[in-house]
Amino acid sequence: MGVGQLEQLSEIAEQLRTSADDLAWRQVGVCRKFHSYDDVPDEDLHRSCWRNVLRVVETLNGRDILPTEISEDEAKSARRRAVQGVPAEDVVACYWAVLSVLRDEFIARASRPTSSWSAPGAYGT
Repeated sequence: MGVGQLEQLSEIAEQLRTSADDLAWRQVGVCRKFHSYDDVPDEDLHRSCWRNVLRVVETLNGRDILPTEISEDEAKSARRRAVQGVPAEDVVACYWAVLSVLRDEFIARASRPTSSWSAPGAYGT
């Protein structure tokens, strides 16, 4: 990957970071489609969803390790879901569902004519 592409990914990462709160709430809306999440407080889901945005931002910036406090909260979140009665299969299904929000937002931002990068061109299509 060339320097220009890395800069473009960083640009999109920054856009996602500045939209983290909105993206997290959109993910919470997806979580609410899973009835096993009915008793999970919005704030708890928002924290988990915000962490998803941060993970994508860090990945786009070429970093694969989250800060310790974020990683520790991630582990606590998994335990909270178990205590809250959310079945493991719903946790996994919900995670993949909320990631689609981030995927779609990334593609939309990368595909904008005003962006210096076009997603299809990046993949040679």
